[in-house]
Amino acid sequence: MELSAGNSSPVDGGKIEVQHVEVQADIEPTILGRKIKRHCARWWWVHTSILCLMALIIALCLVYVGMPRIAQDGINASTLTLSSLQFLNPTPDSFTLSANATQYSSSIFTPTIDAFIASMHLVTNGSASPNAITQIAMPQIHVRHPNTNIAIDNQKVPVLNFDQVTDFAIQILNQENLTVRIEGMSKLHEGALPVFKISYNSSLTFEGLNGLPGFNITDTKVNISAAPGEPNMSGVAIFPNPTIVTVELGNVTMLLSTSKEGVIGNCTLNNFTLKPGINQIPMTATVNSSAVVSSVGSDGLLDLLILGQYAVYNGVHLTYYEKALQSHALKLQINFTAILESSI
Repeated sequence: MELSAGNSSPVDGGKIEVQHVEVQADIEPTILGRKIKRHCARWWWVHTSILCLMALIIALCLVYVGMPRIAQDGINASTLTLSSLQFLNPTPDSFTLSANATQYSSSIFTPTIDAFIASMHLVTNGSASPNAITQIAMPQIHVRHPNTNIAIDNQKVPVLNFDQVTDFAIQILNQENLTVRIEGMSKLHEGALPVFKISYNSSLTFEGLNGLPGFNITDTKVNISAAPGEPNMSGVAIFPNPTIVTVELGNVTMLLSTSKEGVIGNCTLNNFTLKPGINQIPMTATVNSSAVVSSVGSDGLLDLLILGQYAVYNGVHLTYYEKALQSHALKLQINFTAILESSI
């Protein structure tokens, strides 16, 4: 608002000069501001309710959307390491499984995972087979930070796919390392939070036999007086096993061959269970003496090729183990002349 004020003085013959002075008045509160204050005073409870509702929606989204994702991410990020794996009491359609493993998780959460049925799949060239080797009843797991022990004791499990069990046995025998994948669905409990469904997918990589380097036969004896068809050689077969795997094979029969004569006989290892460490298995062999003598070099050495043929447990052939044994031949050079001289 502008105000004018006059100030006169006699100048030049009585004329009066008028000067204008501007004065700025204080601005009154706007009408809009007064309306907002009146609105907030009257409807404050509505705004408070809206804020509370928004906070509730955010919390529910976090619990029912965010937490399940966090829980699944924690399961996916965990790792499983085997310390022992045993395949015992084999039959054509089942075996007894025992295993000890440690699950590592960097998550701060320590949930409980319900018991569930998991399938075990062989991983080849980075891809898990859609066909399972077997199914395992996984126990309830109370996750600890950072390591959780998981044990499976003497569980009878089915052979779900013969070809996959065979390939698994072949990989154990021939490869330096192999990988299996454990898959299943379960439920996860964490404190007072709702129960979440989770997908359990964990890969396990462990050492294989790598073709059994270090195989040997010691204490070899020749029985020159054995009747035809009866075992005429004996010894102790040495099988180093650097893995955590135990496999019960039963009575194993292996063919003995030379490059000159072909098959010259066979050897038998009864009640053969391959355990971690150095395995010493008594062996008997029935060989064609004339074929052996014909195959011995001028230096007295005999080069043998040993190939698995049969694996029989409780009188039943275990075809999946037999195919694995037939997939890899063992080579061994023995001083037959020295063995013969020490046997006389």
